[in-house]
Amino acid sequence: MKSLRLTAMLCAVLFLGMTGCEPKAAESEPDSSAETTIAGAAVTPLPAVTTFTAQTMDGGTFTSEDLAAADITVINIWQTTCPPCISEMPELARLEKALPDNVRFVTWCLDAPTYPGTSKHIMEKAGFEGTTLISAEGDLLTMVYQVMYTPTTVFLDSKGNHAAPELVGSPEQTIETYMTYINAALREVGKEDIVINLD
Repeated sequence: MKSLRLTAMLCAVLFLGMTGCEPKAAESEPDSSAETTIAGAAVTPLPAVTTFTAQTMDGGTFTSEDLAAADITVINIWQTTCPPCISEMPELARLEKALPDNVRFVTWCLDAPTYPGTSKHIMEKAGFEGTTLISAEGDLLTMVYQVMYTPTTVFLDSKGNHAAPELVGSPEQTIETYMTYINAALREVGKEDIVINLD
C-alpha cells in the first residue's frame, strides 16, 4: 500500500513538474500561524517528523537522532525531472556550506532510486556536499506523502516539529528567501538569527 501511494504521489509530482506547475514561493516573512496557500486553496500543514530512518545517497543513514543534533534541520524535497529543483541546487549548495553547525541542510531526491546516476550527477555538478536522502521509513515517509509540489522545503526543530511553514516552489531570491525562513524557524525555537558569509 505504501509503495502504491508513493507511486501515485510521484506521478502527480512528475506531471506537475513537466507542465511547469510549481508555484513561486512567497518571499515575505513566513507566518508560522498561517496555513500555506497555493492558487487560493489552503494547504494542510505537514505532520511532525519524530521517528524515522532514511537512507542517504552515500550509503549511510539519517535518523531522528540526527535532527536532535541541530536546532533546525532544513530538508529540501526535489526530483531529477523538476527543472526548478535542479536550477536552484547550486545556490542551495552555497547555502549549505555557509550555515553554522546548529542549522543543518539536507536534501531528499524522491526519484533517486529510479535514477541514481542522474541524481548523483546533479548533486556533484551543483557542488552540494551535504546529506542527500534517497528513501525513508516512518514519519518522514508519512510526511512526504502529503507533499504536493517539488521543490518543497521543510524546517524542522530538534524534535521533528515544523518550526516554520513549508517553502513551496523555487524562489527567485533563493538564498535570501531561505535565510528568512531559517531565521524565522530559529526564532520559533528561541534561538538568535544567524548571518552567513558566502565569500
